[in-house]
Amino acid sequence: MSTSSSWAQRTSTREEENPPALTTLSIYHIARALDSQEIQNFFFKAVDDILRPILNPKGVEWELGIYEASRHLWRVNGLIAPPTGSDMEKKWFKANAVTDEEELLKAQPHP
Repeated sequence: MSTSSSWAQRTSTREEENPPALTTLSIYHIARALDSQEIQNFFFKAVDDILRPILNPKGVEWELGIYEASRHLWRVNGLIAPPTGSDMEKKWFKANAVTDEEELLKAQPHP
């Protein structure tokens, strides 16, 4: 296959004149890492358990990619996220929102 071509795996047995619908999904996972194969498999199964009953009956095939970034490259409202397990992280979690934004912004290192 040349590098200029694109490819989508076809798992359908439908007729060629009626090609299947195909969608691609991208998940940007930045707050945490999927550190082990076991966790990755669990996550993919959870996503598949959601997508399969929705897309299969409609004849839609899908491809899925997860993209992870380092936590130090993650910002929320321009703020460095609190350390994992910290009191501030727990406060954000409980509020389901950024809290103490101005205080954190002032304390954040600036170039």
